[in-house]
Amino acid sequence: MNTRLPTLAAALACGLGCVAVQAQDNVVKAGITYYTTNSSTTGIQGIGIPPGADAETGNAVTAIFVYERTLTPNIGVELVLGIPPTIEADATGTVA
Repeated sequence: MNTRLPTLAAALACGLGCVAVQAQDNVVKAGITYYTTNSSTTGIQGIGIPPGADAETGNAVTAIFVYERTLTPNIGVELVLGIPPTIEADATGTVA
């Protein structure tokens, strides 16, 4: 009887340890993100802005790095790091 209890405890601990290892998967991704601004306006209006003033913005490309830790099959934690994109803006119309 004295040897059964430690053996049962060891078997139970090994079984729980295996379940914890299976639920902790790591996912690492790297990629490129393309930002499309689709800028289109019918002109900028307001106090102190000349008539016909407008602006355009360009698209941008940036690199990203993703690390994900799955806690359960349905729940995970994700960390996304990237280089900030540079989006260019140009004045058009009467303010150009």
